[in-house]
Amino acid sequence: MNLEDTQTLKNLARAFATETQDGARYQFLKQQAIQQQLNYAANTLKLLATNEMAHAKLWWSLITENDKVSHKNIEIKAGFPYETGEFVDQIGIVADVEDREGSRIYVDFAKTARKEGLADIAEKFDMVASVELQHSAILTQLYKGLKDGALYKSQQAVEWKCTKCGYIGTAKTAWKTCPVCMMPQGFAEGQIPLK
Repeated sequence: MNLEDTQTLKNLARAFATETQDGARYQFLKQQAIQQQLNYAANTLKLLATNEMAHAKLWWSLITENDKVSHKNIEIKAGFPYETGEFVDQIGIVADVEDREGSRIYVDFAKTARKEGLADIAEKFDMVASVELQHSAILTQLYKGLKDGALYKSQQAVEWKCTKCGYIGTAKTAWKTCPVCMMPQGFAEGQIPLK
């Protein structure tokens, strides 16, 4: 596979930069969630950070394992979102970022790779695009739950699990403090299962 002088090479470099930034952003947001005692959100953000760094490793490997790439530096031009705000607003922002990556950016990168005869790379872009759309859905649900104060409420009784001690209770609303280990409500998970 020859990536030399292709737009796909630049797109892989952009994708690597994007995914490493996303991974770092989720780690920063995870720390905010921990400070606010939102353990479920922290666990979700940790999982997403791990996913993003796996994507970064994929793009890095496709560049560095290609023996026909002689570049020591790949020039790219890209914008990176640095919007600030309250924790809940940041979750909404990253949900939108994930949606853009999954519905437009990686879709465009896949089309370009196919045009350049790089079907294997196009397929990787398509697969990662579907993961980014899943991330967007998870983050959108988390955002709405936090924004509406409904993250720990349900229309019907559901099982709530304490992520600290493992206690499980069934109710429409998660406990204010776990009846076993006394951890705050932010350690309950129920409505939004980790995927």
